[in-house]
Amino acid sequence: MNSKKVYIKNNRRTILIYILSILLALMWAAAAFGKLTDLDNFHNELVKSPLLEGFANTVKWVVPCGELLLAIALIYRATQLFAFYTSVFLLSLFIAYIVVIIRFSYYDIPCACSGFAEGLSWEGHLIFNASCMILAIVAIFISQENQQGSNTGLRRYCTIGQKPARKKWCYTFFSYRL
Repeated sequence: MNSKKVYIKNNRRTILIYILSILLALMWAAAAFGKLTDLDNFHNELVKSPLLEGFANTVKWVVPCGELLLAIALIYRATQLFAFYTSVFLLSLFIAYIVVIIRFSYYDIPCACSGFAEGLSWEGHLIFNASCMILAIVAIFISQENQQGSNTGLRRYCTIGQKPARKKWCYTFFSYRL
């Protein structure tokens, strides 16, 4: 494969990673701002949840601030992969919480969401969060594939001014670490 085809393929991957990171960052930022703009209502809804009522005062600050930090981390290329993994982790926690609410709740527990997700049912939240988690997983795979296909970072540093035999060793060693 010639270098122009590799560049175009990597460029497409970079654009797709950029689009996925913007979508996820917008989702996290909208969720955080929705909670922060109506913090009292968010706290009141948390108190009504049997799983979170003891932690409501802490959760009312940690969740929206964490969502904002995650939205910011998704924007910067240096922290994107970490932010994609964190998104998958948090979305899996939210999905587990929703499954517990749907499966084991005997009474109607209100949703503590605000903004665009406020009108969703619990099943709607489950589908939305699962969709966002799939996007984050796709972004992780594309990011890792893009890193392995490029000649940047430690691999490039390792090959500067070294003998060919050591270049091959360095490339092999660092290709498994990135």
